[in-house]
Amino acid sequence: MSDEDKPVDTTSQPSGQPLPEETPASVDVVAAATLAAQRLEEANRVTAELLGRQEALRVEQTLGGRSETSLPSLSDEEKKDKNAKDFLAGTGFAEELFPDKE
Repeated sequence: MSDEDKPVDTTSQPSGQPLPEETPASVDVVAAATLAAQRLEEANRVTAELLGRQEALRVEQTLGGRSETSLPSLSDEEKKDKNAKDFLAGTGFAEELFPDKE
């Protein structure tokens, strides 16, 4: 019988001595590692969910025309009027040509 055909003895060390029994400390370490892995998996799941919600909100804001600023957006006509008013400011013509809307 060759070495490959011999059954492997899992009850002893290579020196022939029996394996030490699991100690309570080793069981505690394994249990603590398992709990830590479970907490990490749960935290990763929550983070992935929040990231998905954040991405969906960003898409909704982009497609809805809303930006992150709180400034109102002006139409092209309003921008032209504002630029002309700013250009004519101080000449006296700005108030005549562009009266305040009230």
